[in-house]
Amino acid sequence: MEDTKEDLLSKGWRQGSCIKVEEIAELHTLVAKIEPEQCSQFIAISVLYDCALVSPSFVDEPYAHFVVIKELGAPDNQYLNGKNPRKLHLPLTVSNSEKFYEATPMGLMLINREELFSHEPSLDYEITDEQMNILTHWLSRRYRTPSFPDNFNARLEKRNTGRLFKKYDDVISGVYIEVQPMKEELKEGDRYRVSVITAVSDGELRGLRESKKEDEIKMAVQALFSEQKAFDLFYNEVSEEGSITLKMLRQHKLWSPEYYTHRGKAQEFPVETTGSGTQ
Repeated sequence: MEDTKEDLLSKGWRQGSCIKVEEIAELHTLVAKIEPEQCSQFIAISVLYDCALVSPSFVDEPYAHFVVIKELGAPDNQYLNGKNPRKLHLPLTVSNSEKFYEATPMGLMLINREELFSHEPSLDYEITDEQMNILTHWLSRRYRTPSFPDNFNARLEKRNTGRLFKKYDDVISGVYIEVQPMKEELKEGDRYRVSVITAVSDGELRGLRESKKEDEIKMAVQALFSEQKAFDLFYNEVSEEGSITLKMLRQHKLWSPEYYTHRGKAQEFPVETTGSGTQ
């Protein structure tokens, strides 16, 4: 059993290992169903944590988890650093040069873990610990992204949230929002209390203040929640990542205004139960 672990480790299999999709038949078959003519442009990154990836038990851990990504040209700022839960642009070092790749939810694939014994990851591709952390956190958001009340979403539906923030994609690293109440559908006339923290990289805030961009960002947030009968924006700040406390993160949820969607119909009132919301 221990030989299984050592065999996989000796072949180079770890979280972050990369391999061309066309080298593993099972992956190639899956990708061919999506992009039949462009399989050669895809690589796969192992995302399962190390202990599970090389586990001696194929009963407990039957599958290897990969994210299949496609090479692209220049990245789009709104898809960097895991800001958008539906698409990620990620840099990799390929033969000592930086190239960008695109990941989407369709690229999450499972194959039989025993297949790894027949292959070795490519040494031409390298992903840093920082980028691997961004990738795994982006994946987790597929399951952890919060749902806001349907009526809160409905009130924002026509506010064009994406346009408001797209202008600042190059400086904003994340938008964190607290909605009170979070799990209750308010009737018309009752206001949702909203707190917004716009995060920027450490060392950026001074320059934003000097260029007046900090004020512009806060005004954009203010405009988004300007309907006084619908919202009470009680907190609106731009903060460097290092200044955001654990308490703030517990109270605020990472939000994606660039790709806000509302799929549900606002609840008719009176409401006797609370809605979980859709996003």
